[in-house]
Amino acid sequence: MVIKKGRSRGILNLLLGYVILSVPALFVVFFFKHKSKKELEKLNENEFSQKH
Repeated sequence: MVIKKGRSRGILNLLLGYVILSVPALFVVFFFKHKSKKELEKLNENEFSQKH
C-alpha cells in the first residue's frame, strides 16, 4: 500500500510539474507567434509600397 501511494504521488507530481512548466512556455510561443505575424505584415506593407 505504501509503495502504491508513493508511486501515484510521484506521477501526480510529475504531471503537475509538466503543467506548471508548459503553461508559461505556451504564453511565450503565442507571444512570439503574434509578434512575428505583426512583423510579417509590416514587411508585406513595405514591399507593397516599394512596388507601387
